[in-house]
Amino acid sequence: MPRPGAKSDTIMITDDPPRWQRLLFMVAYAIVAYALLWLVIVLAVVQFVLQLVNGEVNNNLKEFVARLIAYFGAVLAFLSFQNNTVPFPFSPFPPPASGKAPPRRATRKSTAT
Repeated sequence: MPRPGAKSDTIMITDDPPRWQRLLFMVAYAIVAYALLWLVIVLAVVQFVLQLVNGEVNNNLKEFVARLIAYFGAVLAFLSFQNNTVPFPFSPFPPPASGKAPPRRATRKSTAT
């Protein structure tokens, strides 16, 4: 049985946090969101160059960017007061979105005879 006042595994801002505390978290996570945005843009360019060179998408980079986008969403949800859960590193890193694109159909190449 947990003790009253004991910390849980996930640190969350309470329903009525001090305003200065929320402001500090918001400023810090706004800086993180700005850096994440540019990191995702740079990684998108890297992915494009790798696709030009190799002819296929780098799956490891694709999965990494998916996790960054999920984290970016968690940061934006916190900044926009959608939830009071302080994002990583104060709570678990969010899993990537499970929405995968449907498989592409094979296209036939017409051959001239």
